[in-house]
Amino acid sequence: MENTETLILSLSALCHDLGKLVQGSFEIPADYAENNQSLYQPVHTGRYSHKHALYTAAFIENNKELFPKILFHKDWGVDNFVNLAAMHHKPETPKQLIISIADQLSSGQDRDKFAEGEGVAFKDFQSTRLVPLLEQLLSFDKKSFVSLQNFECRYQLLPMSAKNIFPDKIQELTNKGLKDYQELYNNFLIGLKSLAHKEDNLILWMQHFESLWKKYTFFVPAARVGKVIPDVSLYHHSKTTAAMATALYLYHLKTDTLNEQEIKKNGNKFLIIAGDFFGIQKFIFAHAGEESHHRSKILRGRSFAISLFCELAADLLCYELELSPYSVLLNSAGKFYILAPNLEKATQKRVLKVEAKINDWLIANSYGETTLGLSFTEASPEDFKANNFTGFWQKVQENLASKKASQFDPARYCGVFNSYLDKFNNQLSSPLCPLCGKRPACADVENDPLIYSNTQGSACKWCRDHIMLGTNLVKNERIAILHKIDKSELASPGKYLVEPIFGEYQVVFVQGKMTNFAQNGTLRKLWQVDTTPEGEIPEEVTFVPLNGYVPVYTEDDQYDDRLVECKKDPQTTEELIEAIRERSPKLLAHLALSSLKNRDDKWWGVDALGVLKADVDDLGLLFSCGLPPERFTISRLYALSSTFNNFFALYLPYALRTNKEFNSTYTVFAGGDDLFLLGPWDKIINLAQFLAKKFKDYVCENPKIHFSAGISLVKANMPIDLIAKRTEENLEQAKDSGKNRITVFNRSLNWDCFNELFNLTTEFENLLTTNCLTKSTLYRLNDLIAMAEKEKLILKHLPKINLQDVDCLKWRALLCYIVARNVKAANEQTQQTKENIGLRLVELVQKHRGDLRVPLWTVLYKQRRYS
Repeated sequence: MENTETLILSLSALCHDLGKLVQGSFEIPADYAENNQSLYQPVHTGRYSHKHALYTAAFIENNKELFPKILFHKDWGVDNFVNLAAMHHKPETPKQLIISIADQLSSGQDRDKFAEGEGVAFKDFQSTRLVPLLEQLLSFDKKSFVSLQNFECRYQLLPMSAKNIFPDKIQELTNKGLKDYQELYNNFLIGLKSLAHKEDNLILWMQHFESLWKKYTFFVPAARVGKVIPDVSLYHHSKTTAAMATALYLYHLKTDTLNEQEIKKNGNKFLIIAGDFFGIQKFIFAHAGEESHHRSKILRGRSFAISLFCELAADLLCYELELSPYSVLLNSAGKFYILAPNLEKATQKRVLKVEAKINDWLIANSYGETTLGLSFTEASPEDFKANNFTGFWQKVQENLASKKASQFDPARYCGVFNSYLDKFNNQLSSPLCPLCGKRPACADVENDPLIYSNTQGSACKWCRDHIMLGTNLVKNERIAILHKIDKSELASPGKYLVEPIFGEYQVVFVQGKMTNFAQNGTLRKLWQVDTTPEGEIPEEVTFVPLNGYVPVYTEDDQYDDRLVECKKDPQTTEELIEAIRERSPKLLAHLALSSLKNRDDKWWGVDALGVLKADVDDLGLLFSCGLPPERFTISRLYALSSTFNNFFALYLPYALRTNKEFNSTYTVFAGGDDLFLLGPWDKIINLAQFLAKKFKDYVCENPKIHFSAGISLVKANMPIDLIAKRTEENLEQAKDSGKNRITVFNRSLNWDCFNELFNLTTEFENLLTTNCLTKSTLYRLNDLIAMAEKEKLILKHLPKINLQDVDCLKWRALLCYIVARNVKAANEQTQQTKENIGLRLVELVQKHRGDLRVPLWTVLYKQRRYS
């Protein structure tokens, strides 16, 4: 019962501003308002204020049938769900006071001081639109207050989806005031009616409700009237309020200080638990052993496994500390943050117990390749107030960074792995797993049909499970997380893990609601991991954007001659037919072949993969210094993290799936602030330009926010670890060259220069197709741009020039000779003279020099004869 009380208080805190969504969209009966105004609304200047509190209570009471019955149990007395949610502006009990204080701390307690000399009148509150935080970062004088006049963009008041997360210019904004809220309200009400597990499992329903709440309040401003900058959404404010209220309640409950006097006192009542998974890149891109046929599935499975590790480590901690699912504030890119009560040694002891349990499992399976580090930072309510939170958050980051220097206890884990050799079974086809080349093969997965459909072979449990994850992610929409369940209770052996995560969590791909498992408490989570084909967020269960995008075989592929004719192997053809039938993820080799083009019944191009890795530049600086201290709050921190994650985890997969040019791109990972993509090399180069432009739009063209990228061209059979290493080196080269750049063909360019050079590709292709230039001329031009680049370097070091280096200075004369001998005369189609073409080439080489390699090599690679 005690834990249920915690959950109800947490849910009430999440719903404390529910009235801001529904206000004005339904009519409160006159007698209800008359009887309850004095209970929920404070009096200001002789009038009842904060009308949304009354709407919160009225909506809940008017729609009781849509909420779990346990919320209205008579045992809760005055602290029932309705009063806890609606009385935060007139608290009368300790629990209500806790939610009221959490509400204030979430906004930094200075919400009414952000703007000077301007404000939003109450009558206009429904016309207020959310201001993008990203437009503000590092863009204003931090010593002065911000004015609404400085912002050019707003978000449309719409449900969150993959299509509408982009802000619009104010002049392009569609603002229908109350009608926009009414439409949100009507759709929210429909979604609320559809939520699963209402009477089956409270904690599951709470997760589904948060997902629905996020969808419909992500673009609703939390503060809409007065002298405010409405840049925090109702969702982010609600979620941080719920996390704080849960921690405060448990602190005072466990310390027997649940009274008004103690609640109002300061003190280190909070504990920020920061988690970081170390070795993620090494784990994902570890060498895939001998079985290259499964590389794409293993790669996908490993990436998804890391996401599962983060989600389930946070869940295990919340379960151990009796927290709410709303206590997890940030969770992306291998890191998570949990707001817990600071019960001193009692809390830390339980956290360290969870850390040891997880690391025991990780080290036993990865041999130290991947580990979890947890750090603690104590906090008082004062730390969350304006001007204080910046310094406090810096302390959190420092504590987490120090944990990285000692990732695990050497006394516990260093030394010899006992009985390691005894785990090898010489009776198997291969005692060593051929998929990873490091773990002992397991008899439980010998000849597993998921791996060896027509043959026999061995594997370890982890590799088998990664193949299972990589295979089923593209075929199933829902994932069930079951806790401490026996495998005998599960059907479809090809859709669950052989080795449960942390020894406790079973991952199962399902279709329905898993009602029986929800009722007996073993179903911990039920996720929908992908949007609808239209980019909409599903509503019945919790939506978690973990799936990314993976190209799968379709019926059209059986007519794609590149996949069969270019690899004249009967076995390959049979495997392709089987893969098409099963809608399996495309092989990396086939992605590479997708770059070939057919001309005159011949194949042209290079069958290479393009590998793109990118991340946002100076993210730590943006988070710690992007906003002035008086405006940096925990709700804004959460909003920033969510906003960046939405571009990579929500929008990017949708863009890849719906854009025919990019739907052969493989998402290895995309979330937080970074991405790693594989695809046909020519499409990947196009995709880099597309993403740079979309990201610029997404951040409201803020020049201080940008990302760097590296692109590698590799053969499909290159080991994954080498692919990752080469691409990481290209990304680092881009960052070392000044950031806001891309490295491709070993040239680091700023995005404007890259776009300009990219457009030259079409110009060179036109000169070829109109026979003004030949391929041999382009190859000779390649030598000349190298000479021009060397000239540029020599001129930088004047007057010190070695005589043997001056040979490069004759590139202009050589270019004139080449043009005279090789460029064809003008024709009616091109309307260009030989002289004009020559002058244009001189101009391009003079301006771009070695950078001209980007369009030149792109064209030459496309012109190579394949077969």
